[in-house]
Amino acid sequence: MSGLKRGVFVIIVGIFCCMESAWAVRYQFFLGIGQSITEGTLHTNSTNQMTKNTSSVNEKGGYYYSQTQLGEYNGSVKDITSGYIGTEVTFDKMGIFTLRGYISASYSNKVDLGSISNVRDGNLRKCGAGEMPGLTNICYRDGFYVSAPGNNGQYQEIKFNENPNFAKNISNNAFMLSYSVGFDFGANIPIHILVGTLSDYKKMIPLRVGVYGGMGYEFITYSLGHYDTRTFNNTTMNNIVIKADDTLYLAGAGAFARLGASIYVYNNMRFDIGVKMPIQIAGDPSAKSQRWYQMDSTEQLPNNMDKVFAQQLLRQEHSTTLGMYWQFAVNVLF
Repeated sequence: MSGLKRGVFVIIVGIFCCMESAWAVRYQFFLGIGQSITEGTLHTNSTNQMTKNTSSVNEKGGYYYSQTQLGEYNGSVKDITSGYIGTEVTFDKMGIFTLRGYISASYSNKVDLGSISNVRDGNLRKCGAGEMPGLTNICYRDGFYVSAPGNNGQYQEIKFNENPNFAKNISNNAFMLSYSVGFDFGANIPIHILVGTLSDYKKMIPLRVGVYGGMGYEFITYSLGHYDTRTFNNTTMNNIVIKADDTLYLAGAGAFARLGASIYVYNNMRFDIGVKMPIQIAGDPSAKSQRWYQMDSTEQLPNNMDKVFAQQLLRQEHSTTLGMYWQFAVNVLF
C-alpha cells in the first residue's frame, strides 16, 4: 500500500473509530448578521385591462373585460441586510453533522423595479356573440352596453378605451422588507483533527470547513409611501401615469432554497457564504399588487348621455419576483 493510500486509510478508520464513541448532541443558540454581495435581480410581470361592471344597471349587465395588455420590468435590489436568530444542533463531538433552524428579517432601501419593456397584447379569447358576461368566465369584448337616462330606454354600446400602456418606471427607490423561517443541514470537515492526525502539530485552533443546504418560507413586501387601497380618479383620457403621490405596495410569500459553504472558528463563530434563490413549492414566490384607475370614456357620447355611465375602470396588476443572489453572514454561537 502506497504512502498516500495508507494515509487516507488511517484518516477514514480514525474518524469512524472515533465517531463510534463520539456521538453527542450539542445545542447552540446563535445570532447572525448578513449582507448581500451581489445584486438580486427583480422581474415584474405587469397587466393592464379595462373593465366595466354594469350588473346593477340593466338586464344585459355583468362584468365586461377588454383584451389584456402585458409588459415586463427588469430591475435589481442592492445591499440586502439580514439578521438571523436560531438554534444549531451538532450531532457529534467532532462537529461533522449539523442542523440549524432560524428565523430572519431582511431589508433594503435600494430597490429599483426597472423600466418597461416587451409591451404586447394578451391572449384572452374573444367572447362569443351570445355569451353572457360573468365574473369567472373571462373573455374580452370590444365594449359594453349601458342604458342611461335620456337615452330613450335604448341600450347604447360604449367602446372600451384603449389600454393606456405602462409607466416607464415603477420606482427606483422602493423599500424591501421580508421575514422568513428556514432550516439548513450541514456537513463539515474538522481540519484541526485532520492536521493533528497527519502531523505532529497538535496546537491548531478548532477549525471546521463544510457545506450547507436548506430551504425556508418567506413573506416579502416592496413599498413606496403609505399603503392606500383607494381607486384613483384619472379623467385625462388615456394618459395613465404613476404620479409622485401614488403609492406602491406589493406583497407575497413563497419558498426559497439556500446553498453555500461554512467556516467554523472554535465552536462559537460561523462564517457563511452562499446563494439564496426562489423555488416553486407551496405557491408562486412573488409579490403582487393590484390598483384601479377610474377613467372617462374616450368615445364621443350622445349629447343626452351623462359621461358617468360610460366611465370604466383600468385594472393594473404587478407581480414581482426576486431572483438568486449571493450573501455573506457572520454568526455567533452561544
